[in-house]
Amino acid sequence: MSVPVEFTPEALEDIEDLTEIARALSEFSEHGRIVCGQSDPHTLELVIEQLLVQYRVEDHQITVLGADLAFSLH
Repeated sequence: MSVPVEFTPEALEDIEDLTEIARALSEFSEHGRIVCGQSDPHTLELVIEQLLVQYRVEDHQITVLGADLAFSLH
């Protein structure tokens, strides 16, 4: 059974392909790493489709907090 994925308003602004991000997090959320500087160990980040996606894993859902480009070509 997959865990539902919800997006904060900030994440909705940052992410174009919500379906792909939700699918990837449902499958691979346990592979994320703890976000540096966060005191909450449930706040993780994972690179998906060239985006560094920040999310929180809870018992009943995954909440996507936001996303940034994972790397720049500059």
